[in-house]
This record gives sequence, C-alpha cells and structure tokens, in this order.
Amino acid sequence: MEKIILGRGLGKTKSLIVKSARFCHYIVCANFDEAHRIKSLAEEKGLKIPLPITYREFVNKEYHSKGISGFLIDN
Repeated sequence: MEKIILGRGLGKTKSLIVKSARFCHYIVCANFDEAHRIKSLAEEKGLKIPLPITYREFVNKEYHSKGISGFLIDN
C-alpha cells in the first residue's frame, strides 16, 4: 500500500488521476459530485481514466471489473 500525504490543494487527487490513467485503476471517492469533478480534471489534463466510483459503489461491488487491476482511494 502506498499513501500520498499532502496538505489541502497540493496535488493528491491529481497524483491519483495520473496513476489511474497509467495503470487503469478505479478512483474511489466520497460521492457522485466528487466523481464528476475528478473525471473533469482528468479530461482537462488529457488523460483517460475509468469513471471514478463512490465508496458506496465500491463496497457494494457496483462496478465493471473487466480490465481493472486495482483501486485508488481518494480522501
């Protein structure tokens, strides 16, 4: 397990976006608004990532696992 510990607004989520694009990992976040924000940030950077999922979706396994090799937990 790797942890990214930085202060607010210092690039934790951006680091996860880069890792998600590189390794095809889902980003797990708090809610749908945050998932949309993360997807938008990735698009602004020109990176293709799997659609981020919420913690509830993660716990209930409400995602497509084909081609996904891991998860990145945001906050």
